[in-house]
Amino acid sequence: MSKKRNARRRTRNVLLIVSMMLLVAMASVGGTLAWLTASSGTVTNTFSVGDINLELKEHDYVNGALDPNKTVTSESDYKIVPGVDLQKDPFVTVLPESEACWLFVKVDETNKLSGMTWNIDDGATTNMASGITSVAWKKLSDGVYYTEVSAADAKAGISYNILADCIVDVSDAITKTALASYKTNKPTLSFTAYAVQKEGVADAATAWAKVAP
Repeated sequence: MSKKRNARRRTRNVLLIVSMMLLVAMASVGGTLAWLTASSGTVTNTFSVGDINLELKEHDYVNGALDPNKTVTSESDYKIVPGVDLQKDPFVTVLPESEACWLFVKVDETNKLSGMTWNIDDGATTNMASGITSVAWKKLSDGVYYTEVSAADAKAGISYNILADCIVDVSDAITKTALASYKTNKPTLSFTAYAVQKEGVADAATAWAKVAP
C-alpha cells in the first residue's frame, strides 16, 4: 500500500514539476513578445541659405583707351569726336557661390545723340579683357536684356560682357552744330544689373516683374 502511495506521490510531483516548467516557459515567451522593440536610424535635414550677389564694373577709360589693369564702378567721362569710336566695356559679374539665376541688364539713355550708337553683345564680342565672357543677351523689352546663368556658372562666378565689341560707335556725319547743342545737356549711357533666382521662377518675364524699377 505504501508503495502505491509513494508511486502516486512521485507521479504528482512529476506532474507538478512539468506544470511549473510549462508556466515558466509560457511566462518567458509572453515576456519576450511583450518587449519586442525596434527603432529606425535618424535622418537629419540641414538647411543652408542660398544667395545671389552681383558686381557691375568696367575698365577705366584713360586717354582714349581702356586700362586693362584698372576697373571702376563710378561714371566715366568721354569726349565725342565725329568718326572716333569710344571704347567701353561694362561687364556684370555673378559672384562665386551664387544661385542659378535670371540675369538682367537695363540700359538707359538720356539726351540721345543721333549718330552715336551701341549694340548689346550677341555672343561674338571680341577685344575683351581676360576673364570676361561674351554672351548672347536676349531682348525682353526696350532697354532690358537677359540671359540665364546656370548653377555651375553661378557657383564659379562668371563675368559677362554687355556691349558688342566693347565700343560705342560715333558717326563721322555728326556735325559741329549738332555737338554744340549737347554741351549743356550731355548724352549719358547707364547700365544696371539685376538677378532673380532661377529655381521656382518659370521665365524671364516673371523674373523681371519681381525686380523691375
